[in-house]
Amino acid sequence: MTRPRSSQVGWPGRAVHRPPTHNSFRASLAVPLMPRIEARVLLTSPTVSVVDSRCRNSITPTGPEQFANSAGHHLVLTRNGMFVQHVAGRRDPMVVDPGTVLFFNAGDPYRTPHPEGGIHECTVLLFSKESAAAIVAMSDPSAADRQDSPFPCSHGPVSPSLMFRYQALRTALRSGPAGVAAAEEEALGILQSAVLAGVREIRPQVPDWRTRRRHRDLAAAIRQRLARDPHNHHPLEELARSFQCSAFHLAHVFRREEGVPIHQYLVRLRLALALDQIADGAPNLSRLAVELGFSSHSHFTELFRQTYGVPPSAARARLSVRG
Repeated sequence: MTRPRSSQVGWPGRAVHRPPTHNSFRASLAVPLMPRIEARVLLTSPTVSVVDSRCRNSITPTGPEQFANSAGHHLVLTRNGMFVQHVAGRRDPMVVDPGTVLFFNAGDPYRTPHPEGGIHECTVLLFSKESAAAIVAMSDPSAADRQDSPFPCSHGPVSPSLMFRYQALRTALRSGPAGVAAAEEEALGILQSAVLAGVREIRPQVPDWRTRRRHRDLAAAIRQRLARDPHNHHPLEELARSFQCSAFHLAHVFRREEGVPIHQYLVRLRLALALDQIADGAPNLSRLAVELGFSSHSHFTELFRQTYGVPPSAARARLSVRG
């Protein structure tokens, strides 16, 4: 197993990036091409590579066409920040935040505008084509016949249990040498859980596609507003006025598109940001609670315990990098 290492990558400023043509899966980095990233490789094996990336971006309304790594299929989990993703085969762009997992088949073209600029941090898992197809086939048998493009969806929700699980994997890999087999098995389990959640999100198109598109756009705009300012309370009436619709319509559309009420989505977003900072050793949990918009340390602790099964202090002890 390759020990964790850090590197800074600067990509040429071309309008179009061609797909990389790596002959060796082990030699390829599990990071989609981006303008400028800092990447830390946590694991490289024949089955899966795991990379933490930190991307700095100025405000860009449109991004250059890029291609997902051709060496394998990969999963992108956003830990911090927000950006917009245009993926081949999907007519509408999607807002990506810590509540969203992205699926990329090898060589998929995509664009990544950054309407807010700033920094976003992701963990990327690049799987061999054979391993990814085998996992996806457990919930979608037809994937066994399409190893080059097994993922049936472009994105899915990140459950609290999946969030904690991949943070625990990051901690284990950052703490020093770990058993390759155990890390591979856990990464494959994370992929299986993510795919199952993504497949459940696939819904048949309603006859009135124009209405469906307006609803998707409205839900995406709300998510972008929440991700841009997660510490704010975002009262429903205030949101409704800003989007020029009734509070009932806003709440109904968001719940139908995202599967949870707006206030619950906001709480999950705050808790995801808290979990990432706790995994990085946040020293003052009371200050963290206030900064993220919770009414008190006790309120934050109770919600965190309900969501992840342990209080923040126990999560910090479990996820702290040792060594």
